[in-house]
Amino acid sequence: TGAAEPFRCGTQGVGWFKGVYPSAAGATIEGTVCYSWPGKSCQWSNTIWVTNCKEYYVFALLAPPACRLRYCTA
Repeated sequence: TGAAEPFRCGTQGVGWFKGVYPSAAGATIEGTVCYSWPGKSCQWSNTIWVTNCKEYYVFALLAPPACRLRYCTA
């Protein structure tokens, strides 16, 4: 949920969630993933959906908007 440094997770363009997770169980929100690039924390972005499943979250991810971009979990 914070800007990730480029080159983490084996990729130059690191995707990170820019937003707030849904607080209510069963709720789904539309959110944004930003992709860090050297010198910019949000060079590219795309929409995702996040669902609160009470004990964990489920993410509906789309393909990143450019090659060399990847989602990263930490």
